[in-house]
Amino acid sequence: MSQDIFKQNIAGKLASAMGPLLFDIILIKVAVGARTGGALTAGPALTETSYTVKGFTDSYAEELTDGQNVQQNDLKVSILGATLPSGILPEIGDKVTSEDGSTKKIIQVDRDPAGAIYGCQVR
Repeated sequence: MSQDIFKQNIAGKLASAMGPLLFDIILIKVAVGARTGGALTAGPALTETSYTVKGFTDSYAEELTDGQNVQQNDLKVSILGATLPSGILPEIGDKVTSEDGSTKKIIQVDRDPAGAIYGCQVR
């Protein structure tokens, strides 16, 4: 879980101030279960659980788009940490549905030291 190095509840203060101004974002946690059908060739069962959080979507600056680490259609979805349910964090392989209704897979996650903002690179 996030660690508030200044003991000032930065994540909570940011969520209180900015949350009402931001959009509903759906974080979709993807969990891999047992193989379906029992056969060795059967794929694993995937379970998806949705959580509504607050945040916004932005594009990457053109100079950051290198075609490998950041591709032309990648987006950055910023999620307010204090709007995440207890014990739930965005992870690589999860999905997000942004304010425009599009759903994309998380390929990278960064966060600030206080856990106030989780920046998710999605593709």
